[in-house]
Amino acid sequence: VKIAGGGLSSSQGKAGGKGSDKLVASVRKGWVKMTNRYYQKIPLYDMQWDGLDISQCHVAIAPFGGLIAVAPDEAKRESKDLTTPQSVALRNKVRIYTAAGKFVSEFRWPYKGLVGMGWTDDERLVVVIADGKELVFVYSMHGDCDNSFSIADCKHVADCEIWPNGLVVRAGGGCDFYAVQGWDSPRITRLRTPHVAYKPAAMVCIPPLLSPTRNLQVLLANPKGPIDVLTHEGCQEVMGTMRDERNFTEPVVKMALSPSGRYLATVNGTGTLTVLEADFSSTISEFITRHSRPPLDVAWCGEDSVLLYWEQILIMVGPFGAYVAFKYPGALPGALRLQTEIDGCRVVTKMKTELLRRVPEANESIFKPGSKQPPALVMAASRAYERSDILADLCIRQLRQGGSG
Repeated sequence: VKIAGGGLSSSQGKAGGKGSDKLVASVRKGWVKMTNRYYQKIPLYDMQWDGLDISQCHVAIAPFGGLIAVAPDEAKRESKDLTTPQSVALRNKVRIYTAAGKFVSEFRWPYKGLVGMGWTDDERLVVVIADGKELVFVYSMHGDCDNSFSIADCKHVADCEIWPNGLVVRAGGGCDFYAVQGWDSPRITRLRTPHVAYKPAAMVCIPPLLSPTRNLQVLLANPKGPIDVLTHEGCQEVMGTMRDERNFTEPVVKMALSPSGRYLATVNGTGTLTVLEADFSSTISEFITRHSRPPLDVAWCGEDSVLLYWEQILIMVGPFGAYVAFKYPGALPGALRLQTEIDGCRVVTKMKTELLRRVPEANESIFKPGSKQPPALVMAASRAYERSDILADLCIRQLRQGGSG
């Protein structure tokens, strides 16, 4: 008798075991295979914020299934209809929602020129503005302002990058960079500037806890080709990877750091995705997208696949160049927001939130079609027992003999 683990044939399943069959079908729902690995798109929530158009807003999503902050984006909303209930409710305010879009709190926002928002480790909202006596504001999840402060000699913020315990800002009118570490008693330092002033096409921070040197590193995509690595000690120009001696042939326009800080995903102007060791020692993989325009966003899905987002399509690129595409018909630019999680990536849209993830090894060993792993044999024995099928005894015998045979 050939035993196919968790994947018994349909003829064997007709006699009964409908409860187990429904369990298997529900677990396998949404599985897609890339090379030898399975990934899954799981619907999490129907959003409760009554169709809020996030494509016209600043959005900050806290990791680990956390809160979502939404603020009006003046530049995008000037030409839009602002008479809808949600647009009126958001005017001159910042709103905080649960991961399912349920309203939590709001606070008045009288400032112009919002540059960026992000979340701290203790789930406080950090908001950075371009101009003002104070440039950084820290709010509790209930909308109370816990702290606000200026940034040394920085009078204007051009852009910023926020991580859970700090941020880096680029001062406007030049190429001066300032690092802020801590929120209640912030320590503000000036980083070494690149040799030539320029506006970086992309900026990524490697926090001290993830950096191999245990010091803050800031990666800047130079429009002329190389990547500059800024620290408190100096600026290093990186032309390519060291071990395999592969140079950057085109300027990088998008970058994303993996959750562990070990890998860096880059996309250049020709649409080529390259995954590198974050210390630039070697190249892991390359993928040619064949898109004439760079993606709107790049994010990691856990630690072993990368998501590329265009207006109506989301491409997941896995190891060895395999990929799968998810379509979102009618989606406007910015209508999808991606938040990397340690085990996947949350995809937040106007109407729903989904989780893209690699299928856990435990689930795969049990429910993968044709699996003969011991957990799959236990599942097969259970399904056969529900049908009073002698196959249950055969599965148990095979387990006692040491697994698949």
